[in-house]
Amino acid sequence: MRFIRFIKETTFVVTRKEKTVISMPTVVFALLMLFFWQFLIPVIIIALFFGVGYFFDGAQGTEKPNRFLEKAGDFAEDARSEFTKDDPGAAGSEEI
Repeated sequence: MRFIRFIKETTFVVTRKEKTVISMPTVVFALLMLFFWQFLIPVIIIALFFGVGYFFDGAQGTEKPNRFLEKAGDFAEDARSEFTKDDPGAAGSEEI
């Protein structure tokens, strides 16, 4: 019952660089995930590495899902920064 109330009373928000890109009722997001999950899950995960963030806005009970989404975004940011930082032993980085 809480899940149904959560879906009805919240909005799924997609942000990038602190600006809202998409805001949709969670019911719409749930239906999209139901029918297009094979496409949406990879897109959502890949978008995390490009600075896209996700959160639920609305009724009470959004703390746990938002905490999970924030941790996923932090993990992606850490992985991206580890991947892109300069490696002193990499080819082409030695001085001539």
